[in-house]
Amino acid sequence: MAPSKKTTRPGVDAALAAEAAEEKYVTFPVTIGGQEIDVTVVRDPMKLPRRATRFLGRKDPEAVSILTEMMLGAEQLAKVDELDPTVEEFMEITTAWAEATGVQGK
Repeated sequence: MAPSKKTTRPGVDAALAAEAAEEKYVTFPVTIGGQEIDVTVVRDPMKLPRRATRFLGRKDPEAVSILTEMMLGAEQLAKVDELDPTVEEFMEITTAWAEATGVQGK
């Protein structure tokens, strides 16, 4: 019996990769300065940098701000910063993420 060859299925493999990527990240809308934008962040808080554990579950503005910056990463943070969010709008990103991922209250 001849060894089996692995066949590639570009369309199927791409669809599976896209599905896995969707599970790794979550995209949700936030409103900053009256403008609604979509932000994409890591879905699982355990996939955030280790430094983020100090800020998970904290409610003070400084901790929420630092956690939000870590979640957003450079590209998404630049997109948000272009709109010059207020402290309240910036903190709302973390609240929206918690609701979108079901992390809230855990």
